[in-house]
Amino acid sequence: MNEHSSLLGTASAATQVAVLRRVDAGLRATLLSRNVPSAALTAFVLEHGTLDERVALAHNWFVAPEVLVALAADRHPAVAAALHENWAAPREALLPGLRLVPPRELVNPGWMDRELGARYRSARLGLAVELDDPDVTVEALTVFQPEYNRSGAAAIVVRGLSGLLRAAGADAVRAVSAKVHPVPAPQPTVVSDALDHPTDTARLAAALDHLCGPAGLLDRVRAGTSSWGAAFLAPRGPFDWPAVEAAHRADPLPNRTLAGLTLQVGCPPTLRPARDRRPGAPAPSPEVAALTASALGTDPERWLVALRLLADFPGTVPELLDTAAKAST
Repeated sequence: MNEHSSLLGTASAATQVAVLRRVDAGLRATLLSRNVPSAALTAFVLEHGTLDERVALAHNWFVAPEVLVALAADRHPAVAAALHENWAAPREALLPGLRLVPPRELVNPGWMDRELGARYRSARLGLAVELDDPDVTVEALTVFQPEYNRSGAAAIVVRGLSGLLRAAGADAVRAVSAKVHPVPAPQPTVVSDALDHPTDTARLAAALDHLCGPAGLLDRVRAGTSSWGAAFLAPRGPFDWPAVEAAHRADPLPNRTLAGLTLQVGCPPTLRPARDRRPGAPAPSPEVAALTASALGTDPERWLVALRLLADFPGTVPELLDTAAKAST
């Protein structure tokens, strides 16, 4: 848990906002980008936040997916870039700003760690094919490695081929089909048939309907996914959450799949993994709240001093608050 957010969470909403508006860039990132900011700060940034504040929140791996979707409504390049760099952002948060991100960043993101690049890039390639830019699609399909996104691979390839067929024609599809890595088998007949006939519009449409609809999406869930939900970034429609819950009751899903589902918009609490490592918003401690109310009150300057001292202060919380109160008088 972020100790800065926990401490500031004991202040009133108005005081939290006043403090946020006075912090430097480093402390702003600490409060908004790392772990979970308080509900008061999150609500304020969504409604009244500056661009810097919204970008900081868009980088946050731990906020609810609905928060990231709300930020995406900005359709601002800086917010779109921050969401694109957030590995936990759901596709609903990424699609609105897809054309605001340079295509090169979708095919070969410069921000990704080299060791993890191929695995994380596979998720962004699923978005790249939805640009329907022939050059981007050809490159994305050529470099896509299905083993890094096994349950989302078929949807990525079929969507890419379908879009390329519409945009560039059958010859372009034939040329790239020879370079596409094989999609893991087995696949439903409707999908394997489309992959065998990649210039057949009707077959591609039927495969895409299956892969992106409730039945195909449930197949992805049952097949198992990574804990960061790459398969769910691949082209798809909305989740049928009651069907997913029923599948989990019938045959419990592995924790890594449940972890991926928690990153999705609307995921019900019944599908949270037994060991959910995503923290919740800090719950103010009544004891600490009483101490901060007495020592810091509603004075933003006192709160700022306390937050700046927090990381390296060697004493107890009461001593920290007393020091902050004295230093700002």
